[in-house]
Amino acid sequence: MTVVARRLGFTPSTASIALSGSAVSQNFSLSTAATELQGVVVTALGITRERSQLGTAQQQLSTSEVNATKTMNVINSLQGKVSGVNITGSGTQGGSNRIVFRGAN
Repeated sequence: MTVVARRLGFTPSTASIALSGSAVSQNFSLSTAATELQGVVVTALGITRERSQLGTAQQQLSTSEVNATKTMNVINSLQGKVSGVNITGSGTQGGSNRIVFRGAN
């Protein structure tokens, strides 16, 4: 059996595993890889679509629009710029944010 470990921003690593009926352990070491995220289309759970294949309205946010707001993190700079996205902060510096995309209250 072949197992592949992947993570955005890292080169995938592959290992061959022999299943023997007992516990199997495999360590992976991923090296960083320079990647650029071209675009993210959020549709629904587990559904991936090309941007051109979506039949619904899409909204795009450029880096200049994100950089126009001088905030401490990128999540807070998205607040109020994308319709259907609700970002709620904890109110403390370094605290967590809650992001809700279109729905689920």
